[in-house]
Amino acid sequence: MAGCVASIPRPSFHTLPARLRDRAAPLLASVTQTMSGLRDKSVRVWRTAIATACEYLSRLRRSVSAVAARLSVVRDQLKQSFDRWVEGGALFPARHAERARLLEESPRKGSSRTMAQELAAIMPPPPVTPFLRLRALAAGAFAVVGVFVVGFGVWAVFAPLESAAIAGGAIEAESSRKTIQHLEGGIVARILVKDGDRVAAGQPLIRLDDTKPQATVQMLQMQLWDAQALEARLLAERGDLGTIQFPSTIRPAARNAPALADIIAGQIKIFDTRRKLLASRIEVVERRKAQDGQEIESARFQAQAAAKRVAIIKDEIGVVAPLVAKRLQARGRLTQLEREQAEIEGRLGDAQARMAKARQSQGEAEAMILQLESDHQTEIAQSLRDARAQIFELHERIQAANDVLARTVVRAPEAGTVTDLRIHTPGGVVAAGEPLLDLVPGDDRLIVQAQVKPEDIDLVRPGLDARIRLLSYKHRRVPPVDGVLTYVSADRLVDKETERSYYEARIRIDEASLHSLPEVEIMPGMPVEVLIKTGEFTVAHYALRPVFDSFNRAFRED
Repeated sequence: MAGCVASIPRPSFHTLPARLRDRAAPLLASVTQTMSGLRDKSVRVWRTAIATACEYLSRLRRSVSAVAARLSVVRDQLKQSFDRWVEGGALFPARHAERARLLEESPRKGSSRTMAQELAAIMPPPPVTPFLRLRALAAGAFAVVGVFVVGFGVWAVFAPLESAAIAGGAIEAESSRKTIQHLEGGIVARILVKDGDRVAAGQPLIRLDDTKPQATVQMLQMQLWDAQALEARLLAERGDLGTIQFPSTIRPAARNAPALADIIAGQIKIFDTRRKLLASRIEVVERRKAQDGQEIESARFQAQAAAKRVAIIKDEIGVVAPLVAKRLQARGRLTQLEREQAEIEGRLGDAQARMAKARQSQGEAEAMILQLESDHQTEIAQSLRDARAQIFELHERIQAANDVLARTVVRAPEAGTVTDLRIHTPGGVVAAGEPLLDLVPGDDRLIVQAQVKPEDIDLVRPGLDARIRLLSYKHRRVPPVDGVLTYVSADRLVDKETERSYYEARIRIDEASLHSLPEVEIMPGMPVEVLIKTGEFTVAHYALRPVFDSFNRAFRED
């Protein structure tokens, strides 16, 4: 029956439905408050009872003192009566002569002998019966039991006992066991370690095939050199330099890279071609500008000649016109002079118009030259921006490609021991993110990772002392190790295998306590049992706790 009762799972408030929890929470709070009041009232009752008992003992002591005084008076009275009885002589039997002699020899009042001794000297000893012997044994037994009960009660009320929450766990590395994975995956080239090998930080563990990452890096490097050569050519064009100043990183590399030498030669050829093309365009416009200048000079000469002829004709008309008015000269001569004047003035206007047109064309030629140079610089600036953006992007891509290339060698992130190696076949394929092996840190500090029961979480908090029992060693040979609770999870966790709820706790092992056991060597994975000290309680508290727990469970809805 006891085993059946013990197998019944303990009810938990958190396992009740939400509706029942909401209805039971106020009642539980009220019951808890009532029980707290009853507990305080019980403490006050016990204190009052103890005070009353102390007062009763004080009164009893005073009563005993009064009784002792009365007994002293009775003793004196009895002594006087016996003295008178002995002095009478008639009633005293002969068989008591020796006792009378002893009474005569005994000291009188004020002697150190007690009344009991005097009575023992006078009265004959009482007969010893089995009943008296049994009563004496019973009185002694009751006295012993009473002393034991009172002593145990005082010890149960006042003697403190340590309370602890028990949790199972295991030794773990403080930074936990490391699972080594590969981001991109690939083909396994070489496996450099095996299970149990101790490795240093940065030591190669596995090599993957680097053909594809190496080709990617080389391709991106060629694109970078091309963009840098383009940038150098554009800078030379923008500064109107005679030659291209290539970066110092390109020239040495061109000796061992024929493709880079071809890139440099191509940029030099483009540079010369573009310079010649721009120069030819500007030269064409300059020729046109020179022709316009010649046209301007020719028109200016013609305009000057026409202006002189117009002036001469005007002078001649000034002479002929008065003569024609006086009828001294024929009218036809004046008309001819006026016709010539109009014709020459027309030629003068035409020359001036051609000169203005030539000047306009010359201005357009100058503007065209400026436009050609501006377009050329704009094109260079745009190409330079694109080239520099490409260079920046290629630097980033090359860095990423170099990272991928470097990751083809899987290295140990820190010193430790290789365990659970999952690949064993060179040439096999590793998927992206697939675990390759586990690494147990070697220089990391070891801690205890324990699982605290949910019903004990209200007593557990960081900073509490703990005792760690190493289950791999016999308890008689190896005492528990001291530790300190450093971490308690903020929420409840569930074990995926057992589906049992728990709170994760971490305990730091006391190095001094561990060093005091030179024969003990701890390692990750070792099972332990942790006793987390939660406080001090008395035996009476433990005895009465089931009563209070039964009250707490009595007011729950089924």
